[in-house]
Amino acid sequence: MNVSEIPDLELQRALAGGHVLQFRSSSPAITRDLAAQLAQLIISNNKKGEVLTLIGNLGSGKTTFVQGFCAALGVHEKITSPTFTLMHIYHGDVCPIYHFDFYRLNSTAEIAALGVEEYWEGDGISLIEWPELAGPLLPNHPLVVRFNMPDFVGEPETREITIAREVFFSNT
Repeated sequence: MNVSEIPDLELQRALAGGHVLQFRSSSPAITRDLAAQLAQLIISNNKKGEVLTLIGNLGSGKTTFVQGFCAALGVHEKITSPTFTLMHIYHGDVCPIYHFDFYRLNSTAEIAALGVEEYWEGDGISLIEWPELAGPLLPNHPLVVRFNMPDFVGEPETREITIAREVFFSNT
């Protein structure tokens, strides 16, 4: 399913929980468009405080997704992955957006020591790359966005993206 074919109702159902939305993106632009559509839906449903976990391998489209999400909420600055700074705060037209990247961290305790939970409990929207170690700290049922890079011959930019509200935890 392409972005233009995703009715708001499908995204709405995934946002509410109990529904899994799957689609294929054939380019970074399409991934950004999906993220923008989801961002607008979150705001129209007054879901400030929403937490999105972004799961996928290196280069799978997580930061590209964040770029589209932030642009839709009025962020005009350059969006990059906070791999070395751990967090970027973006100020959009509607609410702050907190972009986390826990790739370089080794334990849940390291994440807890950063005090990130206060951001997740506020009025902003949090997007978390590499959230696996943060599992026990996350609010119940975050919106989980999974990026898969299937091996389609001749389609190196194709991504399968799944969006669902899930119970998220880690045994780490």
